[in-house]
Amino acid sequence: MNMQAIKRRKLARAVSIFSVLMGTFGAAYVRAAAYESALDELKPHWSTIETYCTECHNGDDYAGGVDFTLMTPEDLVSEAEVFEMALKKLRNNVMPPPS
Repeated sequence: MNMQAIKRRKLARAVSIFSVLMGTFGAAYVRAAAYESALDELKPHWSTIETYCTECHNGDDYAGGVDFTLMTPEDLVSEAEVFEMALKKLRNNVMPPPS
């Protein structure tokens, strides 16, 4: 095999590896951008939780074992189970309580 062919193979291999890495990092970038976009969309609505939920779900009352005063929109992912349960209770008209 001549030197030119070896250089072309090395270049092709490098381009292939670079493409795979960029695809991996590119997908991570797209996920991060989607997360940031969703977070930006959520932030204006966070005041709803502060207005209607923190009266009972705070450090003093700790209703249902939840303290929304310690949470921020960024906690939505790490506290997904809490927010999913809150949504279920809202949909089933369990929250907010009638009183």
